[in-house]
Amino acid sequence: MVEAVVFDIGNVFLPWQPQANYSAQFGPERTAAFFASVPIEAANAACDAGAPFPQVILDLIPQHPQWTREIEFWVAHWVHMIAPPHMDSVTILQELREAGVPCHALSNFGKETWDIACAQFEFLSWFDDTVISGHIGLTKPDPAIYAYLEDRVGLTGDQIFFTDDLEANIVAAQTCGWQVLQFQEAASLRAKLVALGLLSERIYG
Repeated sequence: MVEAVVFDIGNVFLPWQPQANYSAQFGPERTAAFFASVPIEAANAACDAGAPFPQVILDLIPQHPQWTREIEFWVAHWVHMIAPPHMDSVTILQELREAGVPCHALSNFGKETWDIACAQFEFLSWFDDTVISGHIGLTKPDPAIYAYLEDRVGLTGDQIFFTDDLEANIVAAQTCGWQVLQFQEAASLRAKLVALGLLSERIYG
């Protein structure tokens, strides 16, 4: 029944754990204090919804001048917070394409940051279609973004298989009737795709 695979991007293909990058640069105690004091994750979410990057991030400086260095770090090192890619997932995408399975992306991503990511990682151009939240002003898990993708690709319900690392996004997709797997690692995703008949089982040895 599945006619297309829809992928989230963050933590499926590209790591998104900014606090780990901050801890490596500033230490865990200062990092914890920074994220507790400065609403930088909310500002990033605003970018995902269409607000301009890096302006929204840098606008935090006048309100939190004591954290200027840390706020500027988000902008200067943003690309390092999405690297290196999870190559096992990239391999799955490549194999699906070689098997002729349509593959789409559905991701909460800013307009500008998506452009940065695409310039850095060529495999992001491999999708047949991409629905990026910052482009349309809708974010997961709003049901409207799932309906938007359905209209765009001409598929509905269990014709779509979707993987995302966040439970809320998976639950919303299930409500739309999509087949789903909450992403944890590439091996379990591959096993699910084999079970659905979308990939052949790999033979080792």
